[in-house]
Amino acid sequence: MEDLKTIKVGFIGIGNMGWPMAMNIHEAGYDLTVFDLDSARSESFAVETGARSAVSLAELGQMDFVITMLPNGHVVREVLMEGEDGAFIKNVKAGCIVIDMSSAEPTGTRALGADLARAQRHADRRTGIRRCSACQAGYACHHDRRRGCRGPGPGEAAAQ
Repeated sequence: MEDLKTIKVGFIGIGNMGWPMAMNIHEAGYDLTVFDLDSARSESFAVETGARSAVSLAELGQMDFVITMLPNGHVVREVLMEGEDGAFIKNVKAGCIVIDMSSAEPTGTRALGADLARAQRHADRRTGIRRCSACQAGYACHHDRRRGCRGPGPGEAAAQ
């Protein structure tokens, strides 16, 4: 089992829902970096918790996991693909897992996952991004870092 402090988690969207979710990740012991379009909000979170506040989306591209908690799928797409002139997608490292926790339609989340993977393959000929949108698809996630999201965990049924 990896030491939680070595797992780098980026969290985008420190609003009413994102703040407590990011707080739980920080309190669990993960190496957390937060980003919000309102930089004062990110900095406030960092001061209160001791987590880091990202200066740009490019910084989040170096995380092991990136979690989005944004108003809708359109905003998620804009931030990950186009924000700061594509800073996240241009700087994402191989193996980064993007977890979309936003209020987004499942079809949009799946399309974004495919676009993220395609953009990464085009950029440097590697499949860098893996996506985990189990909650969007109605599954209880049973995530395996080597093989990606495997849908329902042992003894769990997919939501209908």
